[in-house]
Amino acid sequence: MTTGTRLWNRNFLLLWLGLVQSYLGDAFSVVGLTWLLSRSSDGAGAVATALALQSLPRLLGPLAGVVVDRVSKKALMIGCDLARGAILLAMGGLEAAHMLSLGHIYVFSVLLAVLALGYSPSLRILLPSVVPNEALPTANSAIQFGMQAALIVGSSLAGLALTFTDVAAALLVDGGSFILCALMLGLVQFPARLTASKALGAGQIWQDLAEGFRYIAARRLILALTALACCLNFLLGPVNIVFPIYADLLGSGVQGFGVLTSALGVGLLLGSLAAGVIGDRLTPLQAFAVGLSGMALALLGLGYAPTIALSLAMAALLGSMVPIIQVPLVSQLQRNVAPEFQGRVFATLETLATLSIPISALLIGQSLRVIPVRWVFVGGAAGVAALVLVCLLALRRQPAPEVQPSAT
Repeated sequence: MTTGTRLWNRNFLLLWLGLVQSYLGDAFSVVGLTWLLSRSSDGAGAVATALALQSLPRLLGPLAGVVVDRVSKKALMIGCDLARGAILLAMGGLEAAHMLSLGHIYVFSVLLAVLALGYSPSLRILLPSVVPNEALPTANSAIQFGMQAALIVGSSLAGLALTFTDVAAALLVDGGSFILCALMLGLVQFPARLTASKALGAGQIWQDLAEGFRYIAARRLILALTALACCLNFLLGPVNIVFPIYADLLGSGVQGFGVLTSALGVGLLLGSLAAGVIGDRLTPLQAFAVGLSGMALALLGLGYAPTIALSLAMAALLGSMVPIIQVPLVSQLQRNVAPEFQGRVFATLETLATLSIPISALLIGQSLRVIPVRWVFVGGAAGVAALVLVCLLALRRQPAPEVQPSAT
């Protein structure tokens, strides 16, 4: 199979539609399960426990990357979708029969998180094979836009649907969306190299894992992009933690918290569109510098905003800068990592970046006892500004493009 000559070719369209309707289904199960857990005897504790259990499998990310690099990506993605669909349909059936317990939800949450480990790296690997190279940033932004739009619309629809039906229906909707996504992936033409599998024994797993770490450690680009992702997640991790307290300080309470979160989501949506328009018009370093500068301004604005209206504008600006950084970061890895190592690189990066969020949240949670909330935003702005400086210094050190002699 050859890569499509345009972005919205048959393979990418099938992939995008399958993912978007699956993200829409995810919103139903997230809203439904959060509501169900919050209404349980353990209340907020049950929600926190489920979220913590979903995070634990992330520690296995590098091992999942080994599997991704060894097996058929098509079989892996379709198999994961079918398995997740079956689990959610089973949960929906148990809930309809009033047999779904907290223990069931915890166990199923862990299984769903394990099945998701290899899916995201496989998707990153698949994408460059279904779109032309010059359209890769736009393709990444299109998927980001579709995901964010589906989650926003899906959350609203799920909240509305739950007033007329029950959580069982929400779980069944998500289960069906995974099955449909698997069917649509089956129609996507994968290149032969992504459908081939290699032998994978216990000894080979540890050898591949060590080779993957050596590959990452030997490449400055991968290390730099991983460090950038981890630093950003560490600096932005506290935002959702302090937003409820911040809304109280502005005198807007829970209503203000809701609109702040919505503004962040709208910003992510707009930023995804902007990242697609930018494409390769900026070098990755230039895009990082722009995105980080906007992010620092937004965090500083949140720290000093006197009204909820200005805070909403700053939250939207903050969200819009995330895709402008994320899209070129992912595209750089897709273009520069050797195909045989892509699964391990993407899985390891996602693991490290994800783990930096709870670490920063824990530190901030303790720090809020002694520092004002606004300082959290100002400190984040200072940290992001330091990353801007690093990008600017790197831009200055880049060699100037060679001037080609004119034809005479």
